[in-house]
This record gives sequence, structure tokens and C-alpha cells, in this order.
Amino acid sequence: FYPIALTAILLAETAAAGSRIIADVNTTARLLAGKESPKASTRITRSHAWQGHREAMQKAWAKYKASTLDPMLTWSSGENGPSLPPGGVVRYAFSGPDVLHVMRMFPRAHSYVLCGLEPIGTPPRSTALRGKSAETALAEIRKILEESIRYSFFRTSDMQKELPAATYAGTLPIMCLFLAADGHEIKDIEFISLGKDGKLANLGTSHRGAAAVRIDVRCRDGKARSILYFQTNIANGALSRSGFLTYLKSLPPGPSYVKASSYLMHESYFSQIRDHLLASSNAIIQDDSGIPLRFFDHSLWKITPYGNYQTPTDLFKRYHQDELAKLFRSKAKPLP
Repeated sequence: FYPIALTAILLAETAAAGSRIIADVNTTARLLAGKESPKASTRITRSHAWQGHREAMQKAWAKYKASTLDPMLTWSSGENGPSLPPGGVVRYAFSGPDVLHVMRMFPRAHSYVLCGLEPIGTPPRSTALRGKSAETALAEIRKILEESIRYSFFRTSDMQKELPAATYAGTLPIMCLFLAADGHEIKDIEFISLGKDGKLANLGTSHRGAAAVRIDVRCRDGKARSILYFQTNIANGALSRSGFLTYLKSLPPGPSYVKASSYLMHESYFSQIRDHLLASSNAIIQDDSGIPLRFFDHSLWKITPYGNYQTPTDLFKRYHQDELAKLFRSKAKPLP
């Protein structure tokens, strides 16, 4: 009787500690996003460092919502919402910490699988905002987000340089910030290992040896959703060796999203992820840096162009697609 009772007490204490940590993660994520939090320490919210950060973030976020996030949700709800039933999993290759775009593009999905080379990091805690390091930590956040908010994508080379050295290191704090800024509540965070057989194992709160992290959220619509981010190389060879391709193949078919992927799937050494997306997706939303038009079987796929297609920048000019340019000239729909 006594060992059972003791176990029950220990489990209850562990659960309570976990709840306190998640509560602090939510508070910290709101503060990093420049939002008030009733549970935040006044030592933080009354500081000049945070008040300046709040003003800068609120201006940037308001502009970002108006120019990008809100039009994206309006467009996706009208264009791909009716054709995709609620639930299911969305694959977002080459994502980095860009969780909000995929949630806006597929707002009715149940879960989202993201991946990138950027490190995972640890959950953001408020302790770093209480002392002298607060101003530095907040300035780092603004610098990391500046490019994403201005251009709607993260540059991998910058992320690999800035994220590991930041006070709030890794992709996890950025994803938590984005979720809080958009009004979602984090319910749980668990680190995950990935076996070569594609099977996942829960590591709980221990990030050592983790290949991925899962964030469970309650969204603004009251529904529960999960975001999984894998730190992994998806070039040929590395994709198979890590077990990530096997894991992806175990998922049910669903929609996929690709943007700002540096035209990597135009190359033969990213053919495995390209072939997987073509075989496992019932819809793909992408820009021209994703899968080249020539790889789509037109007897299987309905191709609908939106917006304008222009020659890529000088760095990627060799990936210009004449066939895609012709398609856009003949039947492109407008894009907000």
C-alpha cells in the first residue's frame, strides 16, 4: 500500500512541476512576442528593455499580420480549404521554425511535420528576462525575427549562425513565440528520439539525444493540434540513414507545403524527398523553389498557378523554368 501511495504522490508532484514549467513557457513566449501576460513578473514588464521590445514587436507584428498572415488565411480558406477535409497531417520540408505559415495555409489540419538543419534548443523560460541579460536576449530575438517578418522566410545560413549563440537558442523558442503571438496556448512540449527504423520514442523533458520536439497546442479555435519539428538533413543518403524518410512514409497521405527552399529539389541529390512528396501528397502548395514542374505527371496532378512568375534572383537564375513561365502567362489566377 505505501509504495503505491508514494508513487501516486510523486506522479502528482511531477505533473504539477510540468504544469508550472508549461505555464512559464507560455508566459515567456508571450513576453518575447511583445504581448502582456497576467502571470508575468512586474520586474520584467516594468523594465525599459521589455517595454521597448514590446513597442517594436507590436509594430512589426501588426504589419506582418496585415501584409502576410491574414491575407494568407483568407486565400487558403477559399482556395484549398473546401478541397481538403479537416484533420490529417501536413508535411513542410525545409521549414526551419516557420510554423505560422503552414498553419495559415492549412488551418484545418490536425498536425504538422516540419524539418530543418537548425538546432532544436530548449523551452523558453522567463529567468533570462529578469536580470542584466534581458536587453541582450530581447535584442537577439528581434534580430532573428527581422528577416522572417520582413521577407516571410528564414535564411538558413543566418539561422545556423544566430540560433545556437542566442540566449534563447534553437528553433523551439522561436516557434513558441510565433504560437503565442498568434493566440495559441502551448499545452505540452516533449522531446523525441528517432530510430533508424523510423520509430519515435518519447524522451519527455530531456533534450539530450533528441532528434525532434513535439509541441501540443490549443489553438484559437479551441481545437488541439500538434507540431513536430525534426532537426535533420534531408539530402539523399542522410535522409535514409536517419530514419526520417521511413517515418515520413509511415504517415498517411496528406497535403505538403514548400517555400524558400533554395531550389534544392531541382537537384538530383534531393530526389528522395522530392519523390516522397510527389508520392505521398494529395495537394502541394509551393513557390517555384520547390519541385520543378517537369516532375509532375499532368495526368495525375491538376496544376493551378497563382500570382506572377519571374526569373529567380542572380544566385538561382539557372533554375528558371520556361515551361512554368508559359503556364503562368496562359492561366495564372490573382494572388493577394
